[in-house]
Amino acid sequence: MPKESDRIGTKVLLVLEGEHWKNVRNTITPAFTTAKMKSMVPVFNDTLKIFGEVMSKYATSGAPMDLKEVCGGFAMDVIAKSAFGMDIDAQRDSSTPFIKHAKEIFNITSNPKIFFFLLFPNTVRELEKIFKFQYLFAEGEKFFKGVLRAMTAERQQNPKK
Repeated sequence: MPKESDRIGTKVLLVLEGEHWKNVRNTITPAFTTAKMKSMVPVFNDTLKIFGEVMSKYATSGAPMDLKEVCGGFAMDVIAKSAFGMDIDAQRDSSTPFIKHAKEIFNITSNPKIFFFLLFPNTVRELEKIFKFQYLFAEGEKFFKGVLRAMTAERQQNPKK
């Protein structure tokens, strides 16, 4: 089990407080400037083209469409490309590891463990420390940490990308 300070969930802006919150916010704010957002327009446009193709395929075939799945694939493609620099093609293939682990983390409505954690967060943290296990998202956290490490290494080797 990772140390408490190494866990991704402990570094989410929504749960940070005080000076740590301010430092993290100041670190990520430059990623959301007008210029940065404008530079991402081609990513959005490319992803929208694929979205249009997927929608056309459903319209032409007359097959039933799971709109949540289709729009979720679009959102995942945009996030993966703009935040991680990865082409995951979630709109055409929803079985990639990226999507599997993202669903594990973000599908909070069907995971009773999350409700227990929300009701008893301190108890869960103490049990994790005592029994040295990770209660939520161990596999997903490991996957995304690996993605972030690979992305960081790639950007250090090719800083202009």
